[in-house]
Amino acid sequence: MSRTFNNDSECHGAANVAKGYIAFDDATPRPVPRPHMTEGTLMNPAGGIQSTVNDLLKYYGTLMKSANDQYQSRTTSTPGSPLKQLTQVLSSNIRTAPSLREQSYAMGWARVQLPGMLCDTSRNQATMARMPVIGTPDRPRLALYHHGMLVGFNNAVYLFPETETAVILLSNAVAINDGPDWIGHLIIQTLFNDTIKHDYGALARDTLAFGLGTYDRIENELKAEPVNKTVSPPKPLQTYVGKYFNEAKTFFMDISLKGEELWMNLQGNEVENYRLKHHDSDEFSWHMPRNEQVKRGRNPIVYMEYWKIKFDCGTGTSPERIFWVIEKDLPGDGMELTKEAFPMKVEHPPLY
Repeated sequence: MSRTFNNDSECHGAANVAKGYIAFDDATPRPVPRPHMTEGTLMNPAGGIQSTVNDLLKYYGTLMKSANDQYQSRTTSTPGSPLKQLTQVLSSNIRTAPSLREQSYAMGWARVQLPGMLCDTSRNQATMARMPVIGTPDRPRLALYHHGMLVGFNNAVYLFPETETAVILLSNAVAINDGPDWIGHLIIQTLFNDTIKHDYGALARDTLAFGLGTYDRIENELKAEPVNKTVSPPKPLQTYVGKYFNEAKTFFMDISLKGEELWMNLQGNEVENYRLKHHDSDEFSWHMPRNEQVKRGRNPIVYMEYWKIKFDCGTGTSPERIFWVIEKDLPGDGMELTKEAFPMKVEHPPLY
Protein backbone atom coordinates (compact mmCIF):
# COMPACT_ATOMS: atom_id res chain seq x y z
CA MET A 1 0.00 0.00 0.00
CA SER A 2 1.91 2.99 -1.30
CA ARG A 3 -0.75 5.73 -1.39
CA THR A 4 -2.59 5.46 1.92
CA PHE A 5 -2.16 8.22 4.48
CA ASN A 6 -3.71 9.41 7.73
CA ASN A 7 -1.79 12.68 7.84
CA ASP A 8 -2.90 15.77 5.93
CA SER A 9 0.65 16.86 5.19
CA GLU A 10 1.30 13.74 3.13
CA CYS A 11 -1.65 14.39 0.84
CA HIS A 12 -2.43 18.12 0.68
CA GLY A 13 -0.61 19.70 -2.23
CA ALA A 14 0.52 16.34 -3.64
CA ALA A 15 0.03 15.50 -7.31
CA ASN A 16 -2.75 13.20 -8.51
CA VAL A 17 -5.01 13.80 -5.50
CA ALA A 18 -8.77 14.13 -5.95
CA LYS A 19 -10.48 17.44 -5.24
CA GLY A 20 -13.85 17.47 -3.50
CA TYR A 21 -17.17 18.80 -4.83
CA ILE A 22 -20.81 19.15 -3.79
CA ALA A 23 -23.54 19.21 -6.44
CA PHE A 24 -25.96 22.11 -6.82
CA ASP A 25 -29.58 21.33 -7.68
CA ASP A 26 -28.77 21.47 -11.41
CA ALA A 27 -25.82 19.03 -10.87
CA THR A 28 -23.22 21.78 -11.33
CA PRO A 29 -20.25 20.87 -9.10
CA ARG A 30 -19.20 23.30 -6.38
CA PRO A 31 -15.52 22.87 -5.38
CA VAL A 32 -14.95 22.58 -1.63
CA PRO A 33 -11.73 22.40 0.39
CA ARG A 34 -10.50 18.96 1.35
CA PRO A 35 -11.44 18.03 4.94
CA HIS A 36 -8.66 18.42 7.50
CA MET A 37 -8.72 15.52 9.94
CA THR A 38 -5.07 15.29 10.83
CA GLU A 39 -3.27 12.56 12.72
CA GLY A 40 -3.75 12.83 16.47
CA THR A 41 -7.19 14.48 16.33
CA LEU A 42 -10.50 13.00 17.44
CA MET A 43 -11.99 12.47 13.98
CA ASN A 44 -8.88 11.13 12.24
CA PRO A 45 -9.79 7.42 12.65
CA ALA A 46 -13.32 8.09 11.37
CA GLY A 47 -12.53 10.22 8.34
CA GLY A 48 -8.84 11.06 8.11
CA ILE A 49 -7.55 8.06 6.17
CA GLN A 50 -6.93 8.82 2.49
CA SER A 51 -6.36 5.99 0.06
CA THR A 52 -6.89 4.59 -3.45
CA VAL A 53 -8.92 1.74 -4.90
CA ASN A 54 -5.72 -0.24 -5.60
CA ASP A 55 -4.52 0.08 -2.01
CA LEU A 56 -7.94 -0.72 -0.59
CA LEU A 57 -8.23 -3.86 -2.71
CA LYS A 58 -4.97 -5.05 -1.14
CA TYR A 59 -6.15 -4.17 2.36
CA TYR A 60 -9.63 -5.68 2.10
CA GLY A 61 -8.24 -8.77 0.36
CA THR A 62 -5.89 -9.32 3.31
CA LEU A 63 -8.73 -8.57 5.74
CA MET A 64 -10.99 -11.26 4.26
CA LYS A 65 -8.22 -13.87 3.92
CA SER A 66 -7.13 -13.25 7.52
CA ALA A 67 -10.72 -13.33 8.81
CA ASN A 68 -11.46 -16.62 7.06
CA ASP A 69 -8.29 -18.12 8.50
CA GLN A 70 -9.00 -16.95 12.05
CA TYR A 71 -12.62 -18.10 12.01
CA GLN A 72 -11.64 -21.52 10.65
CA SER A 73 -8.60 -22.03 12.91
CA ARG A 74 -10.19 -20.35 15.94
CA THR A 75 -7.09 -18.25 16.47
CA THR A 76 -6.59 -14.51 16.93
CA SER A 77 -3.88 -14.02 14.32
CA THR A 78 -2.79 -15.16 10.89
CA PRO A 79 0.84 -15.81 9.86
CA GLY A 80 2.10 -12.94 7.70
CA SER A 81 -0.90 -10.69 8.40
CA PRO A 82 -0.88 -7.64 10.69
CA LEU A 83 -4.65 -7.94 11.23
CA LYS A 84 -5.59 -9.64 14.49
CA GLN A 85 -8.66 -10.40 16.62
CA LEU A 86 -10.86 -10.40 13.50
CA THR A 87 -13.36 -12.87 14.96
CA GLN A 88 -14.08 -10.19 17.54
CA VAL A 89 -13.94 -7.27 15.13
CA LEU A 90 -16.25 -8.74 12.48
CA SER A 91 -18.75 -10.61 14.65
CA SER A 92 -22.21 -9.22 15.37
CA ASN A 93 -22.48 -6.91 18.38
CA ILE A 94 -25.73 -4.99 17.91
CA ARG A 95 -28.89 -6.00 16.12
CA THR A 96 -29.91 -3.08 13.91
CA ALA A 97 -33.36 -4.20 12.76
CA PRO A 98 -35.95 -6.90 13.44
CA SER A 99 -35.23 -9.42 10.72
CA LEU A 100 -35.48 -13.18 10.23
CA ARG A 101 -32.04 -13.07 8.61
CA GLU A 102 -29.13 -11.36 10.28
CA GLN A 103 -28.96 -7.58 10.14
CA SER A 104 -26.51 -6.25 12.70
CA TYR A 105 -23.45 -4.13 13.40
CA ALA A 106 -19.96 -5.36 14.24
CA MET A 107 -16.97 -3.13 15.08
CA GLY A 108 -17.12 -0.59 12.27
CA TRP A 109 -18.91 -2.91 9.85
CA ALA A 110 -22.59 -3.42 9.11
CA ARG A 111 -23.52 -7.08 8.56
CA VAL A 112 -26.42 -8.51 6.61
CA GLN A 113 -27.29 -12.01 5.43
CA LEU A 114 -28.48 -11.71 1.85
CA PRO A 115 -31.16 -11.64 0.61
CA GLY A 116 -31.46 -8.50 2.67
CA MET A 117 -31.09 -4.73 2.64
CA LEU A 118 -27.76 -2.89 2.58
CA CYS A 119 -29.31 0.05 4.37
CA ASP A 120 -27.87 0.73 7.82
CA THR A 121 -25.20 3.22 6.75
CA SER A 122 -26.59 4.44 3.41
CA ARG A 123 -27.72 8.03 2.78
CA ASN A 124 -30.40 6.67 0.43
CA GLN A 125 -32.29 5.02 3.28
CA ALA A 126 -33.35 8.47 4.56
CA THR A 127 -35.08 9.15 1.24
CA MET A 128 -37.07 5.91 0.91
CA ALA A 129 -39.79 4.15 2.84
CA ARG A 130 -37.90 0.88 2.33
CA MET A 131 -34.59 0.03 0.72
CA PRO A 132 -34.50 -2.70 -1.96
CA VAL A 133 -33.88 -6.30 -0.91
CA ILE A 134 -30.98 -7.77 -2.88
CA GLY A 135 -29.65 -11.29 -3.33
CA THR A 136 -30.85 -14.73 -4.34
CA PRO A 137 -33.12 -16.66 -1.91
CA ASP A 138 -31.51 -20.07 -2.45
CA ARG A 139 -27.94 -18.68 -2.28
CA PRO A 140 -27.61 -16.91 1.11
CA ARG A 141 -24.47 -14.83 1.41
CA LEU A 142 -22.93 -12.70 4.17
CA ALA A 143 -22.15 -9.08 3.30
CA LEU A 144 -20.02 -6.72 5.35
CA TYR A 145 -20.39 -3.13 4.27
CA HIS A 146 -20.10 0.53 5.16
CA HIS A 147 -20.79 3.86 3.51
CA GLY A 148 -18.97 7.10 4.24
CA MET A 149 -19.32 10.78 3.51
CA LEU A 150 -17.28 13.89 4.19
CA VAL A 151 -17.70 17.34 2.72
CA GLY A 152 -16.93 16.77 -0.97
CA PHE A 153 -16.43 13.00 -0.82
CA ASN A 154 -18.77 9.97 -0.82
CA ASN A 155 -17.82 6.29 -0.75
CA ALA A 156 -18.98 2.74 -0.13
CA VAL A 157 -17.41 -0.67 0.34
CA TYR A 158 -19.05 -4.10 0.30
CA LEU A 159 -17.18 -7.27 1.30
CA PHE A 160 -18.25 -10.88 0.73
CA PRO A 161 -15.87 -13.02 2.82
CA GLU A 162 -17.07 -16.39 1.53
CA THR A 163 -15.84 -15.59 -1.98
CA GLU A 164 -13.30 -12.96 -0.87
CA THR A 165 -14.98 -10.43 -3.14
CA ALA A 166 -14.75 -6.69 -2.57
CA VAL A 167 -16.76 -3.92 -4.25
CA ILE A 168 -15.21 -0.49 -3.57
CA LEU A 169 -16.54 2.87 -4.74
CA LEU A 170 -14.76 6.17 -4.10
CA SER A 171 -16.38 9.40 -5.28
CA ASN A 172 -14.99 12.92 -5.05
CA ALA A 173 -18.43 14.53 -5.10
CA VAL A 174 -21.47 14.58 -2.84
CA ALA A 175 -24.47 14.28 -5.14
CA ILE A 176 -28.11 14.89 -4.29
CA ASN A 177 -28.56 11.17 -3.61
CA ASP A 178 -26.05 8.48 -2.62
CA GLY A 179 -24.62 7.56 -6.02
CA PRO A 180 -21.91 5.13 -4.81
CA ASP A 181 -24.59 3.19 -2.94
CA TRP A 182 -26.78 2.64 -6.02
CA ILE A 183 -23.78 1.88 -8.23
CA GLY A 184 -22.58 -0.64 -5.66
CA HIS A 185 -25.99 -2.31 -5.58
CA LEU A 186 -25.98 -2.60 -9.37
CA ILE A 187 -22.47 -4.09 -9.45
CA ILE A 188 -23.39 -6.64 -6.76
CA GLN A 189 -26.60 -7.61 -8.58
CA THR A 190 -24.60 -8.17 -11.78
CA LEU A 191 -21.55 -9.78 -10.18
CA PHE A 192 -23.52 -12.50 -8.42
CA ASN A 193 -26.26 -12.75 -11.08
CA ASP A 194 -28.91 -12.25 -8.40
CA THR A 195 -32.42 -13.44 -9.17
CA ILE A 196 -33.91 -10.44 -7.34
CA LYS A 197 -33.58 -7.62 -9.87
CA HIS A 198 -34.07 -3.87 -9.42
CA ASP A 199 -34.07 -0.91 -11.78
CA TYR A 200 -31.38 1.21 -10.15
CA GLY A 201 -31.78 3.94 -12.73
CA ALA A 202 -35.37 4.39 -11.55
CA LEU A 203 -34.33 4.27 -7.90
CA ALA A 204 -31.68 6.90 -8.55
CA ARG A 205 -34.27 9.17 -10.18
CA ASP A 206 -36.68 8.66 -7.27
CA THR A 207 -34.09 9.54 -4.63
CA LEU A 208 -32.92 12.49 -6.75
CA ALA A 209 -36.48 13.82 -6.80
CA PHE A 210 -36.72 13.42 -3.03
CA GLY A 211 -33.48 15.34 -2.56
CA LEU A 212 -34.59 18.18 -4.83
CA GLY A 213 -37.90 18.42 -2.98
CA THR A 214 -36.34 18.46 0.49
CA TYR A 215 -36.45 22.23 1.02
CA ASP A 216 -40.18 22.51 0.30
CA ARG A 217 -40.92 19.40 2.37
CA ILE A 218 -39.07 20.73 5.43
CA GLU A 219 -40.65 24.18 5.04
CA ASN A 220 -44.09 22.55 5.00
CA GLU A 221 -43.23 20.45 8.06
CA LEU A 222 -42.11 23.57 9.93
CA LYS A 223 -45.31 25.42 9.02
CA ALA A 224 -47.48 22.49 10.11
CA GLU A 225 -45.77 21.95 13.45
CA PRO A 226 -47.11 24.70 15.79
CA VAL A 227 -49.91 23.30 17.96
CA ASN A 228 -53.38 24.10 16.60
CA LYS A 229 -51.70 26.20 13.89
CA THR A 230 -51.26 28.96 16.50
CA VAL A 231 -47.76 30.39 16.83
CA SER A 232 -46.86 31.60 20.33
CA PRO A 233 -44.76 34.79 20.38
CA PRO A 234 -41.13 34.77 21.48
CA LYS A 235 -39.69 36.53 24.51
CA PRO A 236 -37.99 39.90 24.01
CA LEU A 237 -35.21 39.04 21.57
CA GLN A 238 -32.49 40.56 23.79
CA THR A 239 -33.10 37.83 26.40
CA TYR A 240 -31.82 35.15 23.99
CA VAL A 241 -28.50 36.93 23.34
CA GLY A 242 -25.36 35.27 24.68
CA LYS A 243 -22.83 32.49 24.19
CA TYR A 244 -23.97 28.92 24.79
CA PHE A 245 -21.38 26.18 25.39
CA ASN A 246 -21.46 22.40 25.42
CA GLU A 247 -20.42 20.71 28.65
CA ALA A 248 -16.86 20.04 27.49
CA LYS A 249 -16.42 23.66 26.33
CA THR A 250 -15.30 22.44 22.90
CA PHE A 251 -18.24 23.93 20.98
CA PHE A 252 -20.22 27.13 21.34
CA MET A 253 -23.06 28.98 19.68
CA ASP A 254 -23.08 32.77 19.81
CA ILE A 255 -26.55 34.35 19.62
CA SER A 256 -26.57 38.06 18.74
CA LEU A 257 -29.14 40.71 17.90
CA LYS A 258 -28.74 42.66 14.67
CA GLY A 259 -31.47 45.25 14.32
CA GLU A 260 -34.70 43.34 14.94
CA GLU A 261 -33.30 39.91 14.03
CA LEU A 262 -31.51 37.17 15.95
CA TRP A 263 -28.40 35.68 14.39
CA MET A 264 -26.53 32.50 15.23
CA ASN A 265 -22.78 32.05 14.86
CA LEU A 266 -21.00 28.71 15.25
CA GLN A 267 -17.59 28.49 16.90
CA GLY A 268 -16.79 32.16 16.23
CA ASN A 269 -16.19 31.29 12.58
CA GLU A 270 -16.79 34.39 10.46
CA VAL A 271 -18.49 32.40 7.68
CA GLU A 272 -20.79 30.44 10.00
CA ASN A 273 -23.43 33.17 10.51
CA TYR A 274 -27.11 32.29 10.14
CA ARG A 275 -30.27 34.35 10.54
CA LEU A 276 -32.78 32.84 12.97
CA LYS A 277 -36.45 32.90 12.02
CA HIS A 278 -39.03 32.64 14.76
CA HIS A 279 -40.81 29.30 14.67
CA ASP A 280 -42.92 28.98 17.81
CA SER A 281 -42.52 30.28 21.36
CA ASP A 282 -38.81 29.78 22.22
CA GLU A 283 -38.02 27.82 19.07
CA PHE A 284 -36.28 29.33 16.04
CA SER A 285 -35.33 27.87 12.67
CA TRP A 286 -32.38 28.56 10.41
CA HIS A 287 -33.48 26.47 7.43
CA MET A 288 -32.12 27.52 4.05
CA PRO A 289 -32.47 26.33 0.44
CA ARG A 290 -30.29 23.42 -0.60
CA ASN A 291 -28.26 25.55 -3.03
CA GLU A 292 -27.47 27.97 -0.21
CA GLN A 293 -26.16 25.06 1.86
CA VAL A 294 -23.97 24.00 -1.06
CA LYS A 295 -22.65 27.57 -1.53
CA ARG A 296 -21.57 27.50 2.11
CA GLY A 297 -19.80 24.18 1.58
CA ARG A 298 -22.24 22.29 3.81
CA ASN A 299 -23.43 18.76 3.13
CA PRO A 300 -27.21 19.27 2.86
CA ILE A 301 -29.27 17.93 5.78
CA VAL A 302 -32.63 16.35 4.90
CA TYR A 303 -34.52 16.19 8.22
CA MET A 304 -36.48 19.00 9.80
CA GLU A 305 -35.32 18.59 13.42
CA TYR A 306 -31.77 19.68 12.56
CA TRP A 307 -32.97 23.08 11.40
CA LYS A 308 -34.48 24.16 14.72
CA ILE A 309 -32.90 25.39 17.91
CA LYS A 310 -34.92 25.49 21.10
CA PHE A 311 -34.18 27.88 23.95
CA ASP A 312 -35.03 26.63 27.43
CA CYS A 313 -35.53 28.72 30.56
CA GLY A 314 -35.09 25.93 33.09
CA THR A 315 -36.63 27.08 36.36
CA GLY A 316 -36.23 30.77 35.53
CA THR A 317 -37.85 33.22 33.14
CA SER A 318 -34.90 33.88 30.81
CA PRO A 319 -33.29 31.43 28.37
CA GLU A 320 -30.51 29.45 30.03
CA ARG A 321 -29.95 26.62 27.55
CA ILE A 322 -30.24 25.68 23.90
CA PHE A 323 -31.20 22.24 22.62
CA TRP A 324 -30.14 21.38 19.08
CA VAL A 325 -30.95 18.05 17.40
CA ILE A 326 -27.81 17.46 15.38
CA GLU A 327 -28.60 13.73 15.02
CA LYS A 328 -32.30 12.86 15.09
CA ASP A 329 -31.82 9.15 15.84
CA LEU A 330 -30.12 9.79 19.19
CA PRO A 331 -32.30 9.78 22.32
CA GLY A 332 -33.11 12.95 24.23
CA ASP A 333 -33.72 16.53 23.15
CA GLY A 334 -30.45 16.98 21.29
CA MET A 335 -27.12 18.57 22.12
CA GLU A 336 -27.42 20.79 25.18
CA LEU A 337 -25.63 24.13 25.23
CA THR A 338 -25.58 26.23 28.42
CA LYS A 339 -25.49 30.03 28.45
CA GLU A 340 -22.38 31.46 30.05
CA ALA A 341 -23.29 33.33 33.20
CA PHE A 342 -20.46 35.85 32.87
CA PRO A 343 -17.64 36.57 30.40
CA MET A 344 -15.08 33.80 30.48
CA LYS A 345 -11.95 32.89 28.56
CA VAL A 346 -12.24 29.44 27.03
CA GLU A 347 -9.76 27.62 24.84
CA HIS A 348 -11.51 25.85 21.98
CA PRO A 349 -9.49 22.94 20.61
CA PRO A 350 -10.19 22.11 16.95
CA LEU A 351 -12.90 19.52 16.33
CA TYR A 352 -10.95 17.92 13.47
